[in-house]
Amino acid sequence: MIFSAAASWLISRHLRKVARATDSVVLLADALHYATDVWTNGGVLLALVLVVLTGSPVFDPLVAILVGGFIGVSAYRLLARSVQDLMDAALPEAERREIERIVRGHRFVVALERLRTRRSGSVRQIDFTVVACRHLPLGEAHDLVAHIEGEIAASIPGALVVVHAAPCAPDCVEAERCIREASERDLLAHEHRP
Repeated sequence: MIFSAAASWLISRHLRKVARATDSVVLLADALHYATDVWTNGGVLLALVLVVLTGSPVFDPLVAILVGGFIGVSAYRLLARSVQDLMDAALPEAERREIERIVRGHRFVVALERLRTRRSGSVRQIDFTVVACRHLPLGEAHDLVAHIEGEIAASIPGALVVVHAAPCAPDCVEAERCIREASERDLLAHEHRP
């Protein structure tokens, strides 16, 4: 029984590590399966030792309740995570802030609008509109969008990024800065703000 618990613990630990790396709920469920074997075997051993040492059979159901509680809580967490994946939950706030930081760091970006994110398994789908300086040539606006998409994809594993570009309004408060910076030929649109 000890050998079985040790083997299950090693397998569970490895599966959990791979599940985190791949963001796989199926592997996480399998890791939980092996972890329940560890808790069950450990619980049986603990209950046997306590009953033998004390002579009181009360420890058998108490340990069973503890092991059952662990399994129940773990199953609930796994179920909640699975439902969240099925419902295409939005990305965590930290990842949304990272997207905003990347976008706002670019020189000709005036605003970030309609940011929509969702996670489905290990895939993170990100879609938003970048409001850019209206004086930016079309080719540079395209380069800006491509650069932002690439930077986000490199920063957030499993990201599928779609960025739409829109020009700022004619009365944009950033217009003077955009005209001035657009006239500086040595600066590219996708470069970050100084």
